[in-house]
Amino acid sequence: MLSKLSLFLFIIFSVSCAKTPEQEIVSAKKEALYFLTEGDCSSAKNALDGITPDSDDASYYSLYASVYQCFGGLKQLDIITDLSTLVTPDVSSLWSTFAAFGLAQVEVAADSTSYTNTMLAINKLLTAGGGAQPSAVNRKAVFGIAPAGEMDLQALLLITVEFGKFLKYYGQADSTGAKGSDNGGFGCLAQYTDNSAIAAAESSSACGAHGTESTTDMRFANADYVRRLCEGVILFNNLQDILSNITFSSNSSELAGLSDVGAVLTTLEGLVTSDTPSQSYVNITGQAACETEAVSNQIGLERFFAGVIDSQF
Repeated sequence: MLSKLSLFLFIIFSVSCAKTPEQEIVSAKKEALYFLTEGDCSSAKNALDGITPDSDDASYYSLYASVYQCFGGLKQLDIITDLSTLVTPDVSSLWSTFAAFGLAQVEVAADSTSYTNTMLAINKLLTAGGGAQPSAVNRKAVFGIAPAGEMDLQALLLITVEFGKFLKYYGQADSTGAKGSDNGGFGCLAQYTDNSAIAAAESSSACGAHGTESTTDMRFANADYVRRLCEGVILFNNLQDILSNITFSSNSSELAGLSDVGAVLTTLEGLVTSDTPSQSYVNITGQAACETEAVSNQIGLERFFAGVIDSQF
């Protein structure tokens, strides 16, 4: 009799103490946050992998992006320190300022662990709202204005740093951000097959013979050529999209320079507005969408990349 009563009480106690799905999600997110503060990226990821959050749970996507940021070795203070160097950016200095970031200077190979994980973090935030073409407007509709704004600020910081990594390595920039001044002196971000793209790229003083002055990672014989050009395009377009839809608070003085970047990007985009093939890429914000467009319009991809990025770096 006692054993049956004990069993009954145990069952009642177990049921009463069982967590609801909502409680499990909250607990897992708290656990992940704890591991992130301890620098234990794998344990934080394991905690989040064990739950299925609601599709509009912005904090889950933000935490998961932070996991990839952790794997990429990016510390928030270092990001803020880099962004504080963005003082009144303009067309002639923006890309070199990005390339001079301290977090960018560690890039000595294509698709490094830091670069790859940072891109995963960015895409986790950008695609959280669903759809082939991510946008700040769509994220606001899915998550609400305030949560989406927090996600966009997180994505904005990561995109800016990632762009710096991209420009530093493929542009072979030195510690001052001078293109073509480090590791072999390649002066072009990429090699091009299209004459208009070649002419645009070579208008940059650092970019000479386009066939030999780019890293082998960015020559058109490389299997990842289109993928990497598209990464540059979506970094540019998502940076512009977020900056067009975000409002900086009055106490974010350390990010003041970012508020001026949007106008510079608009000016840069205007360099290709008269070119029809390039126009297909103006609003592409998804990696897969960019690569799909390139199947039939690689010329436009080359011209957009050369016109708004390579020629101004």
